[in-house]
Amino acid sequence: MKEYFLVSSLVACAFGTLIPNQAFAADFNLYGAGSLRDALTEVSQDFTQETGYTVNTVFGPSGIREQAIETELQVGQRTADVFASADIGNPQKLYIKGLSSQPIEFTRNQIVAVFSSKYF
Repeated sequence: MKEYFLVSSLVACAFGTLIPNQAFAADFNLYGAGSLRDALTEVSQDFTQETGYTVNTVFGPSGIREQAIETELQVGQRTADVFASADIGNPQKLYIKGLSSQPIEFTRNQIVAVFSSKYF
């Protein structure tokens, strides 16, 4: 539940910034890490229902999404309006190259291991 709240906050902030400040088509491109697929898909669907704006989502490894954004920008193709990465280093690369605004950390992943006492 906490993850959904944080993701909802990110999307609301990002879209709140885009809507008043940019001329755009009636849709948004959201690129996200595969680990965020479920949460971002749900939030995107809710956003579409509430606003009427379509959110086109593309998910996969953050490094590949970062490379796709850079390539799309180089050839003048429309790219992500929002990039939610599992690794802050990938959006940081775009920022350092002057291709995006400064990344904002909105949540963290934590590795958790669970072992069964049956085997130990």
